Amino acid sequence: MSPVDWSRAVVEALDIETGRASMPREPISPYEAANCLASALGTPNEEDRAPVVSTYAVERLIALGLLLDLGNDHRCPKLNPDQVDEIAPGRTSRRP
Repeated sequence: MSPVDWSRAVVEALDIETGRASMPREPISPYEAANCLASALGTPNEEDRAPVVSTYAVERLIALGLLLDLGNDHRCPKLNPDQVDEIAPGRTSRRP
């Protein structure tokens, strides 16, 4: 089902707790996702230095549909850490 096919009734009928229970790990912030992606590149973000991967870059990945925001508040997105791992460079095994 594409995002266009989702009706308001379908979205409102979703069980939030079932969705949360299906995730093996807690959702992460764009800041945490940026740090994961930078580490995967082999150049981790460091304190007091310009980030290799910024939260803005992660927000662009959300806007492009490469990452899904699991939260209701666009100012504080929540991301599936497994999805972030999937797009991380250097992964040898990709899920179909």
